[in-house]
Amino acid sequence: MGVSAAQFRAAVGVAVAAAVAFALASPDARLWLLVVAPLVAAATIVVAVRRRAPARPVAWLLLALALVSAGVGSAVQAREQALTGPAWIAFAAGSVAAAAGIIGFTPPLPPDRDRLAWLDSAIGVVSLATLAYQFLIQPYVDAKAGIAAVASAAALPVLDLALFALLLRLRDRRPRRSVAIAILVAALFGAISSDTVVGLATVAGHYSPGSAWDVFSYVSYLALGLAALHPSMTHVGQPAHGPAPSRVPGLLLLLPTGAVVPAVSLMAALGLARLDLRLAAIAGLALFLLAMARAIHLLAHTEHASLHDELTGLGNLRRFRQELARSAGAARGASALLAMLDLDDFKGINDTYGHTVGDELLVQVAGRLTAALPPRLLVARFGGDEFGVLAVGPETDTAAFAEQVGRQVLSAFVEPFELDGLPLRVSASVGIVTSPDVATLEGLQTDADIAMYAAKNAGRSTYRLYTRELREQVLGERTLAAELDHALQHPDSGGLWVAYQPVVALDDGALVGLEALVRWQHPTRGPLVPAQFLPAAERAGLSAAIDDFVLVTALRQDAAWCAADPVFRSVRMGVNMSAASLGRADLATHVLGRLVDAGLTPAQLTVEITEQAAVPGDLELAAALGDLDAAGVHLAIDDFGTGYSALTYLERFPVSVLKLDKSLVDSVAAHPSPLLAAVTALAQSLGLILVAEGVETRGQLAALQELQVALAQGFLIAAPLHPTAVTEYVRGHDAAMTGLSLR
Repeated sequence: MGVSAAQFRAAVGVAVAAAVAFALASPDARLWLLVVAPLVAAATIVVAVRRRAPARPVAWLLLALALVSAGVGSAVQAREQALTGPAWIAFAAGSVAAAAGIIGFTPPLPPDRDRLAWLDSAIGVVSLATLAYQFLIQPYVDAKAGIAAVASAAALPVLDLALFALLLRLRDRRPRRSVAIAILVAALFGAISSDTVVGLATVAGHYSPGSAWDVFSYVSYLALGLAALHPSMTHVGQPAHGPAPSRVPGLLLLLPTGAVVPAVSLMAALGLARLDLRLAAIAGLALFLLAMARAIHLLAHTEHASLHDELTGLGNLRRFRQELARSAGAARGASALLAMLDLDDFKGINDTYGHTVGDELLVQVAGRLTAALPPRLLVARFGGDEFGVLAVGPETDTAAFAEQVGRQVLSAFVEPFELDGLPLRVSASVGIVTSPDVATLEGLQTDADIAMYAAKNAGRSTYRLYTRELREQVLGERTLAAELDHALQHPDSGGLWVAYQPVVALDDGALVGLEALVRWQHPTRGPLVPAQFLPAAERAGLSAAIDDFVLVTALRQDAAWCAADPVFRSVRMGVNMSAASLGRADLATHVLGRLVDAGLTPAQLTVEITEQAAVPGDLELAAALGDLDAAGVHLAIDDFGTGYSALTYLERFPVSVLKLDKSLVDSVAAHPSPLLAAVTALAQSLGLILVAEGVETRGQLAALQELQVALAQGFLIAAPLHPTAVTEYVRGHDAAMTGLSLR
């Protein structure tokens, strides 16, 4: 029974017109409208449940039953022209069904919040029960009415108080926010208000069936039907994600409710109202005790919250350190173990699936870790995707125990996680440090972090035990990364520089390209090749900065060469791009901007990517590379032949150049291998330019020429050259190529 927003607004308009018509109708007409309205609303709910499959169908049907009971009660009232016993029974049955429906809409709560919700409800009920007794029931008692009359007068107020308490709990349980739930709560409060107003009017002798006081009931019936019409009715009763709601709104709601009894007592003392002082004293004492219980519970909850992670329920870093300090004071000399772990590529999960799925993953990880580890171990969440495990006791500093903990932690990640209806495999990296004395463990969190860092470097989904050698290795890499960052921040210092390896045509030996290769003259370690520092740069997040340094340096150098010698204008400059650079949102704009700054054309640049650098399904990357290709920049796949993913690149990206990996070139001596021949045939069938990398022997050169590979580079032709040596190489190029028999 789906309705559009416009249709729902039209339904609201009809309901408002019906309410106005009720107010203008005669008493007899009002009585029969009170029969028709709840029955129509009940039918609306039943049809909506059948057609829209809400999350809580039984709860909705209970509300429909409550409406049918109300319609029956109104029919009896219309026939008898009085609020008789059968009518009261029908209305009471409706209140019971409505209360059951509210319970059905109420998602489960953690025990501590559940107790607080009951205390909130009790405070409101005690206050309103005091008023209900004083103004709705006490007059019958004072008039010495019979038990049946008193019970009849008390029935609806008691049921309404129960309904009020359940509505308070529904508010506290923080259901998923929707228009439907707001209309539902307003409608049920309207029903409670109707019973209260009718009760007061009856006591005062001003009520007769079909009077204007019944407008509250009539509007509440219409509102229940409207709630079922709204599209959000399917979500009513589903718990909301995220932290628990603030207690401040609940406290603001309870302050005036709890102040009702003292306020009426004061009015009675001033002669402005009549109140049974014994009742007021009992109610006041009950409210005081409930308020004290609520305050004590809040204090305990606050203390618990300060020591526990709100999302997962695990201990937090403060609890972890508190337990560490307690253990150190109580068990000095006892051995201990500290393990730290974080999830591999958690940022990618958040970016791909959203933070709601990421939070659900953290909750599931917490549950699995708690189940996988012995109860005596403290599992805590430090923040983000980082968790810690603490064990204190005999033999916890042994390698065997540390290995056992590492295996138990990793066992929590063997099975995929069910997230948003999909299985997702997640791994973790674990670092473990042990200490023969718990008193020294607090200073070893850095060591556990170092071991975890080493586990990530080892390929992830593993654990590493801390050793002094590991510390030196990791700290050495971090120092290297810091020094590299400093060199990038000061490019004129001369530490980082770019070498250029020539690329020549195999048919005539012409120089057609230069590949820019980063080098580092370390101040103490001497010259470093990329393999010695690029892995550390990638882990430190410096890859994009290095790429940009090489791009800017190479383009400026090429512009200088072009100005000095026209031969360089036909030579393409090849620059490698890492995954970090390819992930830039402004990739095409950035690269073309660097070309403009250098005064070069796009046709003078080749961007080279490796199989490990890109994601084949990345539409944004494909669009950026398409923009570069349209501008005239060539795209080359570097290290082609090392994996199957590069084949996907040929379909996804506008590739024009394939650079054969050195391993393929090494597989031949004097004649081409079948694999190299197949790769060459593939490239030629696709119209791609082939560049052979790592050519070092004349036999390799002859085999490549036999396959009609277009271009080559390698130490046989020329090693990577310092910028000052490139000009000299170009001057003697013809003689060098003749010596290699390329002409």
